[in-house]
Amino acid sequence: MKSFRDGTLKFAILNYVLHNSGTTSQDIAKHVQHESIKTLRSEIYYLKRSGYITVDSKTGTLNHYSTTKKGKIHAQDPHRYKRIKQERIQAAVRSILENDEQFSSEVQKEVRQRLSEIESGIREAPPIIETVETEADDSALKAELESKNLRIQELEAALQHLRLHKANVPTKAAPPEKSPEEVKKENERRQRREQLSMRYRGMLLDASFFHHWKDMFPFRMKHLQLYKSGSVEIMSPSNPEHRRGHARRPLSPNEIIGGKYHITKMTKAGIVIQGMGLPGGQASLRW
Repeated sequence: MKSFRDGTLKFAILNYVLHNSGTTSQDIAKHVQHESIKTLRSEIYYLKRSGYITVDSKTGTLNHYSTTKKGKIHAQDPHRYKRIKQERIQAAVRSILENDEQFSSEVQKEVRQRLSEIESGIREAPPIIETVETEADDSALKAELESKNLRIQELEAALQHLRLHKANVPTKAAPPEKSPEEVKKENERRQRREQLSMRYRGMLLDASFFHHWKDMFPFRMKHLQLYKSGSVEIMSPSNPEHRRGHARRPLSPNEIIGGKYHITKMTKAGIVIQGMGLPGGQASLRW
């Protein structure tokens, strides 16, 4: 059974229903394989009530589901509405900051609201700290300041020495900044791979998955029996192991299905795949 991060169960269900119209809750449970059937049923009910999926027909007590237009949009682009909301908030903030009159109005509004809360007792007024001037012997303070000034001078001398030393040490060149086009391509690749992974949650990976992921494919390694630990590695054709001839050949579509490769975890860096023949039983693919 699998556990899901917040939000990913929703997208796993939507992606399965999108590509399997007329499916039942039993079919969803079988393919998504959530660790709690109660949570899975609640999520299906929530998606139906919120207009993501709809009931096409019934067979006895079983409902047959398909995605609505809203559910299709969420399945294909899970972060669409969150991104639109963030853009609207940022646009509103920029609008306030760029308009001096509106900014002043918002500040005055906030001040009036806080004063009103203080008067009504909802918010406590900040404490007023009174200071009383008294004559004091400052000789100890002067001595402490002199000591600190001496320490500052020592640190400045040490810092100057380090700067001179650093100037004589060859520094590693900073990596070149990526162009806007490169950044755009990376973002598009990440989004495409996230959507692909959502679509295959709870399902066995096939040759089509690796073909659409691009640059990574399961290879059978030489001198090892297929599906034994270390006999299969997911690598790019540019991998040094591949160039040195250690990789025997890519797996056939039937061998990929036979290896039972499936996604077990989605992280900020990428996905974790488990299956037969992988070193340690699993492999990581970066976005």
